[in-house]
Amino acid sequence: VSRVRAEHILISAQMHDPVDRQRALELAKELRERILRGEDFATLAREYSNDPGSSQRGGDLGYQIRGTFEDPFEDYVWDPDKKPGKIYEIVRTGRGYHIIRIIDRQYSAADKYELDRQRAREAKKTSSE
Repeated sequence: VSRVRAEHILISAQMHDPVDRQRALELAKELRERILRGEDFATLAREYSNDPGSSQRGGDLGYQIRGTFEDPFEDYVWDPDKKPGKIYEIVRTGRGYHIIRIIDRQYSAADKYELDRQRAREAKKTSSE
């Protein structure tokens, strides 16, 4: 079974309200910049995250199996180009905006095989261009 461990900061927004969406996005951008400048992810998660399940654990979601998260979040944590430990773009879901950091990603044998095949196809395509 493939599983991923990630941490996140959720800034909730009423997604149907453009003013509230903008407020939440601006706060998420500010927090992302603070993390990139070296502030502690866990401290900011405890202070700002609107996810009651993970905020008190510094944003840590623990290990989750593939298919657990809402699509944009799921796509982010399983994107092989997203390296553990790095902060990339802010992710928008129906709940608001997420700053996500992947801690660890473990693939099942079948998923690892498919990933290796995909990488080989991409490498072959790149070298023939």
